[in-house]
Amino acid sequence: MRPDAETAGVVGVVGLGAMGGRLADRLAAEGRPVLGYDPFGGTTGADRVDDLAALAEAASVLLLVLPTAAAVRGVAADLAPLVGPDHVLVNHSTVAVRDAAALGSLAGTGCRVLDAPFSGGTESAVAGTLTVFAGGDPDALRAAQPVLAAYASRVVPCGPLGAGTTVKLLHQHLVAAHVVAAAETVRLAVSAGLAETAVAGLLAGTAADSAMLQVLVARLADEPGPVRGSTRILHKDATLVAGFAEGLGVRLDLLPAVTRVLARHLETADADRDIAALARDA
Repeated sequence: MRPDAETAGVVGVVGLGAMGGRLADRLAAEGRPVLGYDPFGGTTGADRVDDLAALAEAASVLLLVLPTAAAVRGVAADLAPLVGPDHVLVNHSTVAVRDAAALGSLAGTGCRVLDAPFSGGTESAVAGTLTVFAGGDPDALRAAQPVLAAYASRVVPCGPLGAGTTVKLLHQHLVAAHVVAAAETVRLAVSAGLAETAVAGLLAGTAADSAMLQVLVARLADEPGPVRGSTRILHKDATLVAGFAEGLGVRLDLLPAVTRVLARHLETADADRDIAALARDA
């Protein structure tokens, strides 16, 4: 019989892109047996299988790290006849709340489901310092905890299934605003005669400081460097926040302006460049 999650069976990672690939590598570095599956390709040193059936047969914990809600829905539908009480499904993908909550339909198979988007980019995944926003039954969280501990330094229980995504969307609302404000501040500083990387040190520790200001300026200093968070993804998440607010009947005045800035950037530049490029593109 397949070992269950608590006894540290194989971890299966579905989606081996920038984040999923690094989670797989981090788990392997921590001594976890890992298998990967990615219909889109991706790069990782982890061993791979050719289909979801082989992954579900071998792995007790399944991590979804997928780029779109459609991909999450498709994988969930394919997994439904393949999973059962021995499985824990952890959805790390950022999707709409309704799509995260819809994974609860797998409960009918006995599979435990955790809604668990995270805060932190590829560097945090490599370092094992992600923050996970966890929604779902406490038993699902308890079962997944040993795996999450390999790459997350903080796991925040948020409530029932879908609550993790709710908190992630609140997080992304602030991140999008902070990134655009930081980028505009850097451009303003440069126009005033300051070096683009000076503003972070000058404002450090003040009421105006923010994690995203420090991150964005550090990435400017490191260019050319790897893409650790793209405008395309940030725009996608901001659009999810807009839909979330609309569904709640909440008017957001700042977000539409932020989303327009991101959309304009996508029209005039490589959408897969790092968010730091916003500080150089008017």
